[in-house]
Amino acid sequence: MDLIWRQEEVDKEDEDRMRMGIVEGFEELNTLEDRVVRLKQRRVKVFVLKNEKPNSVVASKETVEDDKDDHVEEEKWW
Repeated sequence: MDLIWRQEEVDKEDEDRMRMGIVEGFEELNTLEDRVVRLKQRRVKVFVLKNEKPNSVVASKETVEDDKDDHVEEEKWW
């Protein structure tokens, strides 16, 4: 009887770990999707400032500096 109880406890712990992994995966996905949105907004801003079409993007100094900040944020997150 004691073995069955222990196995059920182990199974519950495994299920809890799996659920936490799924939750963490969704949190990471949301973070990455937010970053994509910010990058798309920055790209539009650069196009407007440069008065160019989206196919000919030249990174301005401002966008390069912003990219450095994103990298620092990403490093802290990981």
